[in-house]
Amino acid sequence: MGQPELEKPTEGEPTHFPMPKMAKRAPKISWEARLTAQRVASIAKWKTIVGVSMKSFQIDIQLANEPQTDLGDVLDDVLAAKATSTMHARADALIRYISWAKTNGHIPIPFSETVVYAFVNDVGSRSAPTFPRSFCCALAFNLCGSCSGMPVGCVD
Repeated sequence: MGQPELEKPTEGEPTHFPMPKMAKRAPKISWEARLTAQRVASIAKWKTIVGVSMKSFQIDIQLANEPQTDLGDVLDDVLAAKATSTMHARADALIRYISWAKTNGHIPIPFSETVVYAFVNDVGSRSAPTFPRSFCCALAFNLCGSCSGMPVGCVD
């Protein structure tokens, strides 16, 4: 009971299969460059959020006092200790809230407990079960809770 013999190819049959031509690879991008691109994208999301109501975040005061300062630089400094993936996740939840609020005729920022509750109640039934918690985490993560007009009851 040895191993079964493999059939030998008949003459003229290829003994190997041709490899398909590989598509050209995209130019290699260093890991640092990828991280930098992700960081720039997350800062852009936060610029969008803060841009809805700069007065609520009190960044307008800093920019008025230092006109040469860029909003992106300020956000980069404020969020320097935060992980890029966390910045993306929190920003995505807030951008979803802002979009919903504008679509439904609400003022998204400064945060209002009634608008936040209506959003969670409406979207929560049509989203992943973890989304309401993610959104509350995004509110807590907010750049500066006391400066954004966010009532404490929205975070609990």
